[in-house]
Amino acid sequence: MKRAIQIAAGLALFAYLQYALGIGRSVEAIRSARWSALLAGGAAFLLAHGIRLAKWAYFHRLAKIDASPGSVARFYFDLKLFGLVTPGRLGEFMPAFISAGKKGTLVSLTTFDRIAESFVTLVLALFAFAFVLKERDRLPLLPALLLVAFLLAAVVILLVRNEWMVGTARRAGGWLERFADNRFARKLLLRRGEIGREIEELRDSIRGLFRPPVAAVTLAITFIAVAADLLFWRWIFLSVGIDLSVGLLIGAVTLFNMSGFLSPTPAGFGVADALAVIFLRSAGKEGSFGSFLLLLRVVQFVFTVLPWILARSARAATEERRA
Repeated sequence: MKRAIQIAAGLALFAYLQYALGIGRSVEAIRSARWSALLAGGAAFLLAHGIRLAKWAYFHRLAKIDASPGSVARFYFDLKLFGLVTPGRLGEFMPAFISAGKKGTLVSLTTFDRIAESFVTLVLALFAFAFVLKERDRLPLLPALLLVAFLLAAVVILLVRNEWMVGTARRAGGWLERFADNRFARKLLLRRGEIGREIEELRDSIRGLFRPPVAAVTLAITFIAVAADLLFWRWIFLSVGIDLSVGLLIGAVTLFNMSGFLSPTPAGFGVADALAVIFLRSAGKEGSFGSFLLLLRVVQFVFTVLPWILARSARAATEERRA
């Protein structure tokens, strides 16, 4: 029920935003859109998928997880699809939790990937806001951005020096023993040993991931993937006749992504869209933002769901051949 309310709220916000921006204007802009630019945007989005898929293949090799390319693809597109339909993209952790084995390792890999993506987004946000502040001579945002950088560094330190994870798991197990008469608590207590092993696996895996060579390769791949994201956004903007400077483009993308993490609606639906429009208008840009957002969301959804279906179909066909 809660999930349905969140989805409905996101759709309602998006519909109101379209109404406020002018539905007729959006429809007309889509009719006269440059389809070559739209196709280029779709290709850039698929390229970003391909780069991140290569990153997850690297993660699987790093963790010594014996998985075929098809299995890695299924895991990756499960991650992207679940992230697309859950608030804060928390669904990205679901494939790790429901995996048949090495849950702790897969959770740590997902956490590490989220940190890498957030770090790159923050670096780009600092660049974009520095550009905007220089243009508009507004400096108060810099202390706030430095605070965000400090908080991100604190999270990384907590994850690297992570003995607290095992201690927390043990304390949680002791706390659950007080409710041993409760059926749900009993079920968790029966798995207490398994949970402990998974937490230790998670701790050891995260500690290994923050080695400089691994972090350098991960960040390099993530920067390339985000560059493909920027190309995707630029081509979708150009398809409806909106030409942005590099600084404004990066600012819109990073604000959209960061607010998507914090929004109560799935993938920031409605909330991230509105903030991106407010940002661009505050920077003095105008255009058919409603048509841009419609095309952006459609491409994101279609080019995530279709590869997910293909990956699932390939698995079913493989299992049928084996049978």
